[in-house]
Amino acid sequence: MTQSTLVKNTYGSIGAERGVLAETVPHDIVFVSQRQRLLEAMADCCSEKTFAATTISDIVAAAGVSRRTFYKLFANKRECFEAAVNSFAGELAKIVGLVRSGEGTWSDEVCGGISVFLDLLVSKPAFANLALVEAIAVDPTLVGRCWQPLLDALPSGADPGKASLESTDAALVAVGTAQVLIARRMTEEGTDRLHGLLPDLVYIALTPFVGRAEALEQARQAR
Repeated sequence: MTQSTLVKNTYGSIGAERGVLAETVPHDIVFVSQRQRLLEAMADCCSEKTFAATTISDIVAAAGVSRRTFYKLFANKRECFEAAVNSFAGELAKIVGLVRSGEGTWSDEVCGGISVFLDLLVSKPAFANLALVEAIAVDPTLVGRCWQPLLDALPSGADPGKASLESTDAALVAVGTAQVLIARRMTEEGTDRLHGLLPDLVYIALTPFVGRAEALEQARQAR
């Protein structure tokens, strides 16, 4: 199974068709569906108008729910935005975690984690923009939640159970550089060409831990 297929199989149903549920569907399931539609609407509206310009009227119209329903689920627009970011961060953590199975080498798992990370950004561009670009203007601390799966992988993988201050700093630098490259590419060209960054991101992530020669070889293989 390819990494792209893994993403599709795991999250293919998340963006399910929106519509009115049958009256026989349990009430809690209706609310879960409405909540997901509101999160998707938040991502779509912010992608089109930015968070500052998006109104609750925009969100409920796009989601096909009432304002009353919105306020049953969220206290305000900011709470809905943060819930959307957290939802996407959870998806990223899950898909990267599936790659880190312990069956391959640490370097292979880091490369695979970066690859499926990019796959999910490409497959859900509105959420990617919301969490990695728009969130910077709303609350920069939210962005870190999306990068945490890759950040967690680096120091512990290089020296299991003995992550040093130096390796932690190196991981922060690597992930910070990746964040800048991805945000710039998304801002300038959208998400469609993010896969082209894979070799560079692999090299940046691995070099502090395995050295330039091995990192370069892994980057070449990632092409």
